[in-house]
Amino acid sequence: MRIAFTSKGTASDSMMDPRFGRTEFILIYDEEKDEYTHFDNRVVEGVAHGAGPQTAQKLFEMHPDVLVTGNGPGGNAATALQQAD
Repeated sequence: MRIAFTSKGTASDSMMDPRFGRTEFILIYDEEKDEYTHFDNRVVEGVAHGAGPQTAQKLFEMHPDVLVTGNGPGGNAATALQQAD
């Protein structure tokens, strides 16, 4: 199982970022390989609109089985996540 976390850093002990769309990093833990990988999501800092769907798209590319986040995705990001199942 691959578990995605919204995170404020790239290490396994990093603080969770409660935001989805504007999370600083997406941290992926692969249980089978017992390893972490990450994606730097700070590219959306300057985006006025659409950060959530952009983050959702990047998440799809990482193929996680589960997402763990704080406050949950906003409306547009939630729609994108639901459409992708």
